[in-house]
Amino acid sequence: MNIRPYAPGDEQQILEMDWLLFPDPWNKRNLDNWYWKYAGNNPAGRAIIYVMENEHKIIVHFAVVPYRLRVFGEDVLGSHSIGSMVLPSYQGKGLIKFVADRLFVEVSQRNIIFSYGFPNLLAHDLHKKLMGYSDVMAISTWEKQTNANDQPIRKIGTSRFEFLAIQKFDKSVDALWDQVKDEHKIAVIRDAAYLNWRYLERPDQKYYAFGLYEADTLTGYVILKLYQDAAVLKGHIIDIMSLPGRDDIALALLEGSEGFFVEHQTNIQSAWIVGSRLYHDLLSQKGFVLLRPRPFICRINLDKEKYQDVLNGEDWYFTMGDTTEIF
Repeated sequence: MNIRPYAPGDEQQILEMDWLLFPDPWNKRNLDNWYWKYAGNNPAGRAIIYVMENEHKIIVHFAVVPYRLRVFGEDVLGSHSIGSMVLPSYQGKGLIKFVADRLFVEVSQRNIIFSYGFPNLLAHDLHKKLMGYSDVMAISTWEKQTNANDQPIRKIGTSRFEFLAIQKFDKSVDALWDQVKDEHKIAVIRDAAYLNWRYLERPDQKYYAFGLYEADTLTGYVILKLYQDAAVLKGHIIDIMSLPGRDDIALALLEGSEGFFVEHQTNIQSAWIVGSRLYHDLLSQKGFVLLRPRPFICRINLDKEKYQDVLNGEDWYFTMGDTTEIF
């Protein structure tokens, strides 16, 4: 058996493992998604991927996708752990640990301070026992039935706001981020380079980006997605950001999102928005409820004493878009 970094040509075997272990007819990953996620224009750099092979066949896979984050007033590199996979006939032998150990050597060399993820039940225990991850929090899904009486913000909002589609993020969102970046203790850096890669350049999934403008100034944005789950059409609020201290902007973004979902006749609306009391209160007032908690775990790779507080879930601002697993 041999442990090595990814080499060009591995991606087909990696995808075949994914399809075998995580069959999902609604969200089946493909090569376009793979290249975008692991080798695309991510401003934090390319993913780190390690595999174990036996007789030239990949039997174990583990990877991290780097992210730039604002952490306690400092810009640092973190990463999202992704694709922990072992072929069934090799499971139960602890092989994933040996692959992860090799991967985290390179993670440290790349100065990636910490790595986070959303493991399933089996992987949750393995990440904690074998890879040094710790529980941070449980992230639940905000969800409600679509109300056909909701209207788009352009019809019910105040005249000072415009809720407009964004085809490409530009320096206006960089200016917005500069005003928001220290509102939360830990958050992914949401500038134009990141937002364009994460949402508008993804080749296999259509996202709908909208900006909220006041006197031609961008005051917030929201990223929406339509997701067909069998006979149910779901509307996801994938990401959202707005000027701090402006309840009216946050409310207008949610109303514009609800109007979009009504127009597209969704059955259910959902979101992950963690770490904002304002959005928590507004979603509750609008009838959203919290369902299906998932474990959020994190591993500190470097300077554990300095960054110990990243394990405090109350310090994170987190949305669906902060994971590249499938959303």
